[in-house]
Amino acid sequence: MKREEELMTKLAFIVDRYREVEKSVGDPEVVSNPTRYRDLMREYKKLTPLVEIHQTLTAWESDWNQCQEWLLSGDADFVALAKEEMPQIQDKLEKGYAASRLMLLPRDEADDRPVMMELRAGTGGDEAALFAGDLYRMYSRFAESKGWKVQLVNANEGTAGGYKEIIARVEGEGVYGLLKFESGVHRV
Repeated sequence: MKREEELMTKLAFIVDRYREVEKSVGDPEVVSNPTRYRDLMREYKKLTPLVEIHQTLTAWESDWNQCQEWLLSGDADFVALAKEEMPQIQDKLEKGYAASRLMLLPRDEADDRPVMMELRAGTGGDEAALFAGDLYRMYSRFAESKGWKVQLVNANEGTAGGYKEIIARVEGEGVYGLLKFESGVHRV
């Protein structure tokens, strides 16, 4: 439990920072400085999911403590209820702790940079060109679902449809972070 206590302490510091940022965003002096305001809003947006998971974990820990009190109460109904609830709460807590540890990992500075996506049909003629077209549509729809902007830079269409080669620029929040491992050869 020591690791979880340390984790909750870190999250509590983040909650304190979140409240400071929240207070600063309402300050007229900060609002009049667009650069400072933008930076604070970005920080606020990054801290929000951590604050939410802290609140959720705190509620689950409270439920866990309540179940432990029921176990000690000696009342048969409360003991049975606690034994029924505790495994579910334990599972939620373990998953929540794991998720929050991942969220606390430092972000790569390059994660928000744009990406140049290049797709080429390999050997396989028209079928490979169709597959390259399918991949482009798949990545474009994925980008659209994330709210990213896809700008076609160059396209060389195949004879039966699809693309022999297509190059597109993808911009948006977290683009490089999510797509940096999408490299190499995709085959039909």
